[in-house]
Amino acid sequence: MATIGFILTGLGSLAWFIGYIWLVVLAFQKSALWGIGSFCVPIVGWVYAFQNWEQGKKPFLIEIVGVVLSLVGGALTGGGAAARNQ
Repeated sequence: MATIGFILTGLGSLAWFIGYIWLVVLAFQKSALWGIGSFCVPIVGWVYAFQNWEQGKKPFLIEIVGVVLSLVGGALTGGGAAARNQ
């Protein structure tokens, strides 16, 4: 089960990273301030996505799916509990 957890965590992290970079690029295309804000404070990217929903919908949803996959993967690995019990 831990192997599946590690795979899900890796895929989730990759999805989150792709969605995050995509959203930052879109924010920079809108303006430098949106781009810098999105890069430095990720929640600004989410605000940008909500304000420009048609453009920011896909990268935002990819980020959310990535976070969920990472959390599920972390739960399946036991959060390191198996390593502590040995």
